[in-house]
Amino acid sequence: MITEDRLFSGKLNFLQYKNGYRFSIDSPLLANFSYEDRKNLTYLDIGTGVGVIPIILEFYDRKKNQIDKIYGVELQKELFELAQRSIDLNNSKNIELINTNIKDIDKYLKPNSIDVVVSNPPYYKIGNGRVSPNTQKSIAKHELELNIKDIVKVSNYLLKANGLLKLIYPIERFFDLTQILLEKKFGIARVIFIHPIKGKAAKLFMIEAVKGVEKDTQFLPTINIHVKGQEYTDFIKDEVLFID
Repeated sequence: MITEDRLFSGKLNFLQYKNGYRFSIDSPLLANFSYEDRKNLTYLDIGTGVGVIPIILEFYDRKKNQIDKIYGVELQKELFELAQRSIDLNNSKNIELINTNIKDIDKYLKPNSIDVVVSNPPYYKIGNGRVSPNTQKSIAKHELELNIKDIVKVSNYLLKANGLLKLIYPIERFFDLTQILLEKKFGIARVIFIHPIKGKAAKLFMIEAVKGVEKDTQFLPTINIHVKGQEYTDFIKDEVLFID
């Protein structure tokens, strides 16, 4: 069964499997963090799922028309097909989806051709936590087909010099990710820690890394998702989800 779900007070609509992989607040957060107010940029979203991040990025850009192209790569054909339907549903014009394993992306995109790579990737190592019997969920959540090293390696291949890599991960992967980034000569430019509620320990972080450039890392103000219970903070309502 497929559901139609809305974001941005109904301005955007997404199709999802009711009992399969479903996006969470992570994707709108990363899209908000990833939009660059600069001209002539090309984006790539690795593991695009149902196309949430590309569609939000294009929505941000509709009045400015600064993004040249947004590519979304999705391995799972059923998610790829839903993403394409969601793109059509939202009248998105400059998004191109690719149904392939990201390890084969050299068959579709040239090296040094992308300005910004983004990914809300599988969070968990194989062997950590219960792997869902649902294939969509298991591939989306566990590193069965895509891991940190894959993402950094592919990003290093695709990004232009000084290109940006923007990721969201659980806090327990912080040292894994930063170590691999530094080994591959990415400078870590910005980090934001994300707390489920003010006063609680951070559960997620977002990171911006720059290809081939050493950077002094900026730790930006933390983000709190909820005020209490399931009520979103003003930042999430006003800047991330645009709730009227």
